[in-house]
Formats: sequence, structure tokens, C-alpha cells
Amino acid sequence: MGEQVIDRPSWSVLAKRISDLITERDGEWCGFPMPLRGLGLVLEDKHPLANMVAEVQKIVDDPPTPVVHACTNDMVGWQIVNSWRSLEKGGTVLVIHHEDGRKTWALDAYAPTRNRHWLGPLEALDAWNLETECTAIDKLATLLTERMFKAYVLTGTFLERSKRSGVTYLFRRCRPTLVLTGHGETDCFTGKPLGGMRILAALCLHPLGYYANSFAGAMTPTDDVIAHLMLMRGDEPMYWRRANQHEPSSPQAGL
Repeated sequence: MGEQVIDRPSWSVLAKRISDLITERDGEWCGFPMPLRGLGLVLEDKHPLANMVAEVQKIVDDPPTPVVHACTNDMVGWQIVNSWRSLEKGGTVLVIHHEDGRKTWALDAYAPTRNRHWLGPLEALDAWNLETECTAIDKLATLLTERMFKAYVLTGTFLERSKRSGVTYLFRRCRPTLVLTGHGETDCFTGKPLGGMRILAALCLHPLGYYANSFAGAMTPTDDVIAHLMLMRGDEPMYWRRANQHEPSSPQAGL
């Protein structure tokens, strides 16, 4: 007899079934955020299912016994005394002193962190439901002009200028929202204002939760975009307070 093949549901199907069950049984509008192996789902503290999801995350991870590396004498006695970002070197420069008087520097490169964040959504897509994303896209169509909705469908981004602050927001799917302004940029020699736009900051916000070291949220990507848009329109100061503000040069900005 041949081996019995067990037809297991995919993560996205499982997430949808659990979400439907919790919505029907407990009336939880946001469903059940699905933990994924190795991605470390982090939920908003006030989320009613935070404890339950944390327990499921432990089961999903089922971590193997960690490999302990021996600490050699060369690793002991060093301390970071200063650090700064360097666009030229592509990372954070660390100044390190040893207790015996030796001094050196090291580079904490951006590339591994940047790559991890960019690839994160490809790992998280197993927890997202396509039907939910399509519903969110239909909703977004009612909130944007025809041109800006076309921009979102074709490029995954759209622009909107705030009537309160005058700054322009570039909303992006699976990336932090960029804040743009045409003011403040001057020629370093003449002092005259320069044309064009510059990036003030990248605003990262996932209302329900997010997958660690990733641009992926617990909600489907367009649901996160709608949350950014509606909070900006409804309470712009609150939007800035709730969001993590990243420098454009940092890996977390998604540029």
C-alpha cells in the first residue's frame, strides 16, 4: 500500500476559517491574526486576542534547542562608546573601546536588515486572505479619486496632500508612508530655495499588529493603507503620535 497523503489546509485557509469562527462566536470584528513560524507576530497591547495569539505563536514556532557559541577571550572587554549613521559606508559606524585601552571601529551594515524587511511580506502572505484584500481594494476605490486609485492599482502607491499641514503623503502598500514637502531645501552655496520635493520621514503604523523585522502587518496590506489614510484625514496629529517615525536613510523606511 502507498503512503497516505494528508490534505492539510494552507495557512491562509486556516487563518480564514479561524477568523470566521471567532467572528461568529465572539463577534470579534478583526478576526484572528495568524502567527507564522519565525516571523514573531506582535499585536497591539489592547488587542482582545493578544494572549491567545501569543500562545499559538509559541506552538507554531516550536523553537529548536539554540546553538550556544563559546565566547573567546577576544570577545570580552569591548564596549560601544559612540555610533552614527553613515550613508557613505551604508550602515551605522560603531566606535569600540576595550578595557585594556585598545580602540577600534566596526560597521553595522544596513543590507541584512533592509533585505529582511523587504522580503518579509513574501513570508507573511500565507497569513493573508485574498478575498479580504480584494474587499479592502474595493473599499479604497470609494475613498480616492479615479486617478489616485489607478495609481494604487498600477504602482501600489498614491499621493494625497493634507489640507491641515500642507505636507504630501505617499501611501504605499507593504511599506511605510512617506511624508513629502517642497519647503526647506536650499542651495548650500547661494541659500536660494530649491525646487522639487524632499522626504521628511517615513511613518510606520500597523493598527492591530505586525510581523517582526518585516513591513508586513497582521491585516492585509490594503487594510493597513486604509488605516493610514483615514487616520491622517481624521486626526493628523494622532497619526504622527501613533506611528513610528523613521529617517529616510534607515532600513525601516523602505527606500
